[in-house]
Amino acid sequence: MYLAANWPVLACSVDRIPPATELVDQSELILVVRIPEERYASSTNIEASVVSTLKGTYTNATFSVMGYTTQYDGPNDRPVPYDFVRPGGRHGDCFATDYKMGGYFLLLIRKDTPYWAALAPVNEEVTGTDDPWVIWVKTRLDKTEKKTSIEQPLSPR
Repeated sequence: MYLAANWPVLACSVDRIPPATELVDQSELILVVRIPEERYASSTNIEASVVSTLKGTYTNATFSVMGYTTQYDGPNDRPVPYDFVRPGGRHGDCFATDYKMGGYFLLLIRKDTPYWAALAPVNEEVTGTDDPWVIWVKTRLDKTEKKTSIEQPLSPR
C-alpha cells in the first residue's frame, strides 16, 4: 500500500517544455519592455513601456502584462538560450508573474499574452537590447527570416 506522503507534490507539471527555437518561432510578437518603478500587487495589469519590437507589428507605447512587483525572485540563472523559466515561475502556476520595478523584460507573446508556454522562458529579465538573451533571439529571428525568404516559391514568368 502506498501512502500519499510518499509521493512528491507538484504544483505544476508539463509533458514538454518547448525549446527556445520553438518559442521564438511560435511567438506572434516579441517585445523588450521596461516595467515602471511602481509597486503592483498580485494579478494587476502592469503597463510596461515598449522599448523595442523584435517580431511582429506593435505600435502602442505600452504593453499590459498581468503580474506584480511587490516581490521579485530574480533573473534566469541558466545559460542562454534559456531552456527553463526564471525562478519566479518555478512554483505556483508555472509562470513567472513577478517583475522587477524598473527592470527590462523580453516578452515572447502569443494570443496577446506572454503566459502561453508553462515553465518556458517567455518573459525573462534582460539588461537591455544588447543582453545575451535578446541577441540570441534576434539571431534566431534573422535565421528564420533568411530561411523563409529562400524557401519562397519562384513566380512563373
